[in-house]
Amino acid sequence: MIKKIIQSISTNCSFSIEELKKYKYILDWDSISCNKQIQWTDELIEEFSDYLNFSWDGLAMNPSLPITRDFLAKFRNLIEYASSG
Repeated sequence: MIKKIIQSISTNCSFSIEELKKYKYILDWDSISCNKQIQWTDELIEEFSDYLNFSWDGLAMNPSLPITRDFLAKFRNLIEYASSG
């Protein structure tokens, strides 16, 4: 039950970068990656790149992500462009 609560909070709350730093060992990062409430910035993505899910069922499909050519060039080695299944 606790896991479901953490997933729900991770998916729906508008976290600041400071809050993500504070709770990074508690949050569900697959759910954070899908969170549309977070103000996604290059700084935030760089800070948490080891935790984020860059696949098509995670950050890569998040409509709140500011995808530009510069963004794609900067993070091209992290984004998974095809599913592995």
